[in-house]
Amino acid sequence: MENDCIDTLEHLFEIKREKKGKEPSKSERKQFCDIWVKLAVSEGYSERAEQYLYDGVSYCAAKPFKEYLARIENQEQGLQSFFAGKMYRTNTKTAFCLQTHLLALLLNDKKSVHLLPVVITNFSHTYFNKDKKRLGNIKSIMLKYFFEELNPKVHLVPLSEIDIKEQASIVDFISVVESTLEEIDPNGLSQKRVANITKVKQWIDEYRQSKGSQTVSPLSINNSAEAVAPVVPMSTESMTSGEPPVDVAAYLIDLLNKADKAAVAVKSEYVQQKRKIDILTQELKEEQKKLQCTIHQIADQQMTIDELREELSAAKGDILILRQNIAQKDSIIAEKDAEIAERIKVTEILSRDKNKQADEWLQRFASRIRVEYRDFVDALDVPMSCDLGENLKLQLQSIFDILEKGGMKLK
Repeated sequence: MENDCIDTLEHLFEIKREKKGKEPSKSERKQFCDIWVKLAVSEGYSERAEQYLYDGVSYCAAKPFKEYLARIENQEQGLQSFFAGKMYRTNTKTAFCLQTHLLALLLNDKKSVHLLPVVITNFSHTYFNKDKKRLGNIKSIMLKYFFEELNPKVHLVPLSEIDIKEQASIVDFISVVESTLEEIDPNGLSQKRVANITKVKQWIDEYRQSKGSQTVSPLSINNSAEAVAPVVPMSTESMTSGEPPVDVAAYLIDLLNKADKAAVAVKSEYVQQKRKIDILTQELKEEQKKLQCTIHQIADQQMTIDELREELSAAKGDILILRQNIAQKDSIIAEKDAEIAERIKVTEILSRDKNKQADEWLQRFASRIRVEYRDFVDALDVPMSCDLGENLKLQLQSIFDILEKGGMKLK
């Protein structure tokens, strides 16, 4: 059965390569999910099964793995095998897509609450790539695989009720989610995604309220603002040392002058930076126009390619039909040739039989006439008389009778 599964999966990947970037169809997604689950149930979450799951993330992401967990007895061990896999450590981008989708699927299913601690504990492990840098497309991944897949009607199990032993794990998880939420602009998003974003924010706020404090993750420390130096109040010693007040006024005036100079410098820098921003903004708009033009050209070319592919496919279909018709005609011709050959053979047999029958009839006919012929030969030397004439007449009558019995019609 494994070989059948492998052949089917490779066939689906071949179809995907031929489509050149197009999304798999609904039937192809379902077929991939069913076949992968069969393979995983048969041989476990092996390196081969893991490889096919990661290569087929565009089909249905973590859905086949979720169904695989539902079919095995030790679900916790099966889930741990996912996080212990080789691809999980080397392909962090796809691993983050899969675990994010898996988290949404587990939150949607109340029967899978016991698996949430494992996923949340490991969630931040793929937040950074192998170069120890934060993944650059976290926002798009979370939107596609979490906020789009999460069911808005499902009540999320409270974070405080999820049995996570290490507090740091849930703190890191919250930090990853909140850092992503800060980058997301809800304008232009679907109602489903906006509703799920609001629900997740409430989910995290309810956890903080249950703990009685705000939680800050070590993941966000590097992004914090620089500390501001405290303002040290002026000592009152100068006020009691007997120094003249004019010195204090001069000091304040000097501070104001420095502040004015700093303000002018800041304003000048602001103007320069704004000018640069305007130039960059204009360049960005022009590049966006070029990009849009290129996108339209690519779309037009893609449409042309699709039309040519459809025509090629139709031509291939016509050629196949013509080949089938030719094969049918060849088969009919072969049957007719065989039939003609058989008829020729039968005709030859019948002809031989007829010739033989005709020859036998002629021999019988000749044997019957031979007696009359002998009498005629004997009568050639006899002078003609009435008796001889009567005998000749009788012989002629006998010959005519023989001819009529042989099939000749004389009358």
